[in-house]
Amino acid sequence: MALQGVNTITTESYAQMLRHAMRTSANLMAFGIPGIGKTEIPYQIAKEMNVLPVYINLSVMQPPDLLGLPRIDADGRVSYAAPRYMPVWDQTEHPVLLVVDEVDKADSEMTSPFLEILQSHSLGGNKLKIQAIVATGNMPDDNSYSKPISHALANRCMVFQIEPNFERWREWALSANINPLVIGFLGQNADYFIRRSKTNDPTEYAKCSPRSWSNAARQIDQADPNASVDYLTLLISGYVGLEASVAFRVWLEHYRNLGPIIDRLLAGENVGELDIDKTFVLGLSALGRIMQMHRAWESSTDQKTKTAMSELIQKTATNVFTWLATIPPNFQFGMVKAAFHQDVAKSHKLSGIRPVMAVYNNIHNVLTGR
Repeated sequence: MALQGVNTITTESYAQMLRHAMRTSANLMAFGIPGIGKTEIPYQIAKEMNVLPVYINLSVMQPPDLLGLPRIDADGRVSYAAPRYMPVWDQTEHPVLLVVDEVDKADSEMTSPFLEILQSHSLGGNKLKIQAIVATGNMPDDNSYSKPISHALANRCMVFQIEPNFERWREWALSANINPLVIGFLGQNADYFIRRSKTNDPTEYAKCSPRSWSNAARQIDQADPNASVDYLTLLISGYVGLEASVAFRVWLEHYRNLGPIIDRLLAGENVGELDIDKTFVLGLSALGRIMQMHRAWESSTDQKTKTAMSELIQKTATNVFTWLATIPPNFQFGMVKAAFHQDVAKSHKLSGIRPVMAVYNNIHNVLTGR
């Protein structure tokens, strides 16, 4: 369901609008389905722009929680003591991005104090050190008890509806070390990235969304390495639902069967001929191993250890990319896009390795249609 007359933008455009809001001290209101990053992306942009995010949830607040309690000053007049979490101008050094969640579930009594915040970046007469404000809400048909908000609030904001963007999520997932098999599975099965209910059944509690896949991936990482495919399928079904977990089971079975072959590839040994599915999973898994090695390198503080780890990454990358260069270029493009991050190549000077450059040249040819 689309909001009436509201422009629909991608998560990438949402990030751009957030940057603009923080540069101009503006207000932004974003609506979208749960789990697409309405709240997470502002945190990423705040970190990027060196602004402190302050989070409040309007659905659990009453007016005094936001406005503060009245107090009698020395001159006998009444003023409001701002809540401690609010960035009062003369008490806060760092500028703040105020992230206001669940704006569509707030009590109507919250409209007045929130309106003052939006209108003047002040509260009860206290000037707030707010760089920008982003308010988020769910869609009316998401079974989340959403309700229309006051136009007085909306008229003080840029208002957008956010559509999910797999590429934006993929980039974040790589940087967050999300399980590469989840990224790869979704790269080939984009229809499972987000699954809107076909019947709008309010009891469809487990369904596909960026958040549910991220949570499922973290549970896979924390499961026993020897856990059965049945167990892992049951585990992720609690997040993404039955249909998606059954489809992902095939991916897991391929991965389990390819374990020894992955080890041979990393060591530079011959892996023989494989069918299309196994080839793709093998490439994703091998690149995922390099990504894991890079994360370990990032977390190390000993320079000798970091040097040795970087040399191992270079050697492993040479082996993996030598194999990658032997498979069809469109496969090379899909694997590198899904499971490898440019930061790894820069950090370990992989551009000086001939097989790595050969693969990137092939990818360039795919993109340019050569």
